[in-house]
Amino acid sequence: GDVEAAAAEVPGVASGRVVAFGLPDDADGTEHLVVVVEQDPASTELPAVIALRVRAHVAQTCDCTASDVRVVPPRWLVKSTSGKVARADTRAKYLRDVH
Repeated sequence: GDVEAAAAEVPGVASGRVVAFGLPDDADGTEHLVVVVEQDPASTELPAVIALRVRAHVAQTCDCTASDVRVVPPRWLVKSTSGKVARADTRAKYLRDVH
């Protein structure tokens, strides 16, 4: 939650359109932090610039490092019927996209 709140404060990130989740790394037994943010439709920043900002802000605010920050287009995140971001479904979509 803290990571998502921090990422949402970054300019260029769409308000409330942030998901953070851990991916277990079997190789070293740790968990990688992944942050997926939707770009604000009004933002003209390059996604790479937004990703760098998110990574830096999360590191400063939460004292943790994101292994991956993915900036996705508007409406990419999966929403549940109640309108909340569906974390598990978004995680599955991210994993499908990566491989």
